[in-house]
Amino acid sequence: MLGRSSPSRRVADGEVTTTGRDGTAQTAPTPADPERTPARPWYLRRAFLTSAAVAVVLAVTVVTDLPTASTKANDLKTAQGVVSEIETDAAPCNLGMTEALGFYVDTTTGNITATHRAQVPALIRDDLGACSFTNQSIVDLASINVPSSPTGRLLDAVASDVLTWCDPAALTTIDQITVLIEDKSTPAGRLRLVKDEQALAADRALAYRSIATLERGIGSTDLTRIPLVAAP
Repeated sequence: MLGRSSPSRRVADGEVTTTGRDGTAQTAPTPADPERTPARPWYLRRAFLTSAAVAVVLAVTVVTDLPTASTKANDLKTAQGVVSEIETDAAPCNLGMTEALGFYVDTTTGNITATHRAQVPALIRDDLGACSFTNQSIVDLASINVPSSPTGRLLDAVASDVLTWCDPAALTTIDQITVLIEDKSTPAGRLRLVKDEQALAADRALAYRSIATLERGIGSTDLTRIPLVAAP
């Protein structure tokens, strides 16, 4: 009796040829050998990509969190710009305070014409407004932007003290001058004006001390002068 042929298997050129019991040949691709599968390049491996992404995030964080360099030249330039803005914003009130003091002296000494005397109430109302928050310059002075730095804190003190000189010090002084021009015979009114002028002088001195502290802080006296009139 003839025996039945057993299936055979032959591998050649990446293919597997199998011969069945009936002699039929079947061909299939050779299964991939894990040991012979080429590895992915190092720059495409997941571990490397993840590490690279983390490194990029950390690098960006370090760069964006670095403090801004502050130099003496930068501080001086910043201080000059802010002090100039403070001077500009305070100028209308300083002018109003100067005029109001002049009107008071002229009316109390009689050194004024009747025509000019009739104009004083309207003019002094303008002076009063120049030192109040109805004036955009005062609003601007109260909202000056300063840098977040030691120099910025000194500048903030200057702006705050000059604003206090304008309102309430100059504002209340002009208001009391208005009262005395209308009725200069009031003793209590004159005493009140003396106290207002003292407060004006104290706030002026405080503002100038803040400016002196700023100048020491930046190591320069090359700043715009902020004129704040002194009461007589």
